[in-house]
Amino acid sequence: MRRKILALTIALAMLLTTPVFASSFTDVSDSANYAEAVNVLSSVGILSGMGDGGFYPENPLTRAQFAKIAVYATGQQKNAVSGSASAFTDVDETHWANKYISLVSEKEVITGYPDGSFAPEQEITYAQAVTILLRLLGYTGDDVGNRWPAGYLEKAESLGITEEISFSANASVSRGNAALMIYRTLFTKVKDTDSKLVSLTDLTLNENCIIIATQSENSALLPDEVSTSAGTFKKGDYIDAAELIGSQGSLLTDEDDKIVAFLPDEQTSENYIVNSSIAATNSTDVTIAYDGGEINIPNDTPVYSKGVKSSASELLADVAEGSTIQVFRSATGAMRYVFLNEYTMQGPKTITSDSVDVQLMFNISDMNTLKVIRKGITSSVEELKRFDVLYYSERTHTLYAYADRVTGVYEKASPIKANVKTVTVSGNTYTLATQSAVNKMNESAGAFAIDDTVTLLMGKDGDVVDVVDLNSSDISTYGVVLQGYTKVSEDEETKGRNEYYVKLCMASGDTMDFKTDRDYSEWRGSFCTLSFENGFARIQTASNASVTGKIDVSAKTFGGVELAADYSILELLDADSNPAVVEKITLNDIANKSISSAKVLHVERDSLSGAITVLYVKNVSKSQYSYGVVTSGGQTSGTLSSSYTLLVDGTEQTFAGTTFTGIYNGNVVAIYQNGGTVTEMFVADEVGSGTKINSYTDNRVTIGNVTYDMAIGVQVYAGRVYNEYKSITLEDASKLTATQFTLYADAPIENGGKVRVIIARTSV
Repeated sequence: MRRKILALTIALAMLLTTPVFASSFTDVSDSANYAEAVNVLSSVGILSGMGDGGFYPENPLTRAQFAKIAVYATGQQKNAVSGSASAFTDVDETHWANKYISLVSEKEVITGYPDGSFAPEQEITYAQAVTILLRLLGYTGDDVGNRWPAGYLEKAESLGITEEISFSANASVSRGNAALMIYRTLFTKVKDTDSKLVSLTDLTLNENCIIIATQSENSALLPDEVSTSAGTFKKGDYIDAAELIGSQGSLLTDEDDKIVAFLPDEQTSENYIVNSSIAATNSTDVTIAYDGGEINIPNDTPVYSKGVKSSASELLADVAEGSTIQVFRSATGAMRYVFLNEYTMQGPKTITSDSVDVQLMFNISDMNTLKVIRKGITSSVEELKRFDVLYYSERTHTLYAYADRVTGVYEKASPIKANVKTVTVSGNTYTLATQSAVNKMNESAGAFAIDDTVTLLMGKDGDVVDVVDLNSSDISTYGVVLQGYTKVSEDEETKGRNEYYVKLCMASGDTMDFKTDRDYSEWRGSFCTLSFENGFARIQTASNASVTGKIDVSAKTFGGVELAADYSILELLDADSNPAVVEKITLNDIANKSISSAKVLHVERDSLSGAITVLYVKNVSKSQYSYGVVTSGGQTSGTLSSSYTLLVDGTEQTFAGTTFTGIYNGNVVAIYQNGGTVTEMFVADEVGSGTKINSYTDNRVTIGNVTYDMAIGVQVYAGRVYNEYKSITLEDASKLTATQFTLYADAPIENGGKVRVIIARTSV
């Protein structure tokens, strides 16, 4: 699997150690260390307020009150029976706490005094409270030693029950601190088990639970629901779930599947803003790169987005620019999981004229540092075209332009034209993604009618965002026939009937299929014009015209003729295959500095300016050439050789019968073969050098701290001299020392050249 590198900007890092909630009592501050404990314990009936809206956290608790707490903390309230005979002289059978006191004394959790009394109204001390809590966890004097209360206090401290609470053993316990100690005890493991005390209650504990989404993140949820890794639950009264999205910890729910508490684990999270993505070396992982370095995300790391769990490669490979990636780690730094929060860019907006004020369109403050990406390639505002679809990411200060279009006959609206969701154009169905597109295809005034010729403008997700009239636009109607074929109709009116279609490579570079009324299979490879009549595409061959001469990339001229601002070059790669192979290229893709008339199949010019608008050629691009190192047969002392041995793709090949001037042993060259015969050979451009490969990906290499674009399948050779070169991998080359690396490209870098061969000349 290809690994993805996501270039990001790091935003922040935060420590999650405390939960987010709102207090239910007027006298309990949200910032108090016992605040959550008070709210949770009161919501499940273990503790209660005073009935007047206050909790009175500084007031003491009595021994009777603590007896009730001990019963509820172990889920034993159903076993506390009223009217039980009292075992203590000062607790009457009618005392409100008699049933609780009887139960805890029977289980020896709380004992009375030697004189037979219990002292129910006496304030409970820290020593007594800690002893009771440890007994609930199964600890006895045998576990903590016979030093009371010191042994119990020391054990409670080691378990974290009394952490950061200042007290003396015989002091009365305040209600606030009592709540905090009880809460901590509930989430402490019972002695010699892996179960926490809270598991004995009617509450359900889900540990290592991740809060995934509320309705804000996942519209499928109800307003009172929270999605977690343990399932979907109702929101608690005091927990702010929205603030806890992404947190992992212990989730506590009641019998009604309502969240009553969430204790986040100690963890850190790092936020990154996606800037762009580039292909990288093969791996099952995803690497996130940012200004300060890179973060590797193993593919088996859970990634959450919109409440859905997936793998890193599935979600991060196509993440939108400007989105936030939040990496969650444990307290030790280990990666736990990742959250993807998608970012919605401004747009789409369509360029409707030849001059457009992009700054005004998106209210862009700084045009000088604006990045422009058109059709996935770095571009500029000046290169934007009419009917480009634009998006703007304020987070990354980048403008994205899409030029994908489909032209054809409007055949069908579904489910109905008045409420159209999808449209069928020339046999293919497309989804309408914006209200603007819907209004142009429904029954609104001025909307397109069935059987009209339309051009669909596609957005970043491949759906229709706008619709224009082909005949009123400057969109090219030129193309090359790739294939004529038949297809069985699935429309109700013509179902089962064979219908004619033609596949064209349009001047835009897009491949389109159109329904026709005749067979165009014999037109394969022919340059043509496209029109529509009675719902069918009409194909006409264009009159031949030709140009020959030199190419000037910087001046954008060919044979002294200027190319139009929005010129198109189509290259025929294979006319014999079905469909024919045609690609759109640029001047930078042309390997040689001149093109003969034999390689120019057609030229289309602007009727007013005479500039070339469409150029149709064959076998001129760099993809038609092989690259290698001459190991023997080069020119020596003015003598030209007619036999050459080249190291190409790691294998030596010998070519004979043709002489080429200026080719010497050791040269890195480009060759073109026609029918097994080498008809062209010229020296490749040396574009860079250095002593170390700093880094590399599938399509870029950095040497000497300079980054170069690199062709897929670049050849790397190492050795002291050219006739000793051996083919090695780029990975092996990156480990070499005492080496001089030289890079050779198919064109100068400033003209869009890509590195094709890397020579590593070693000193040993």
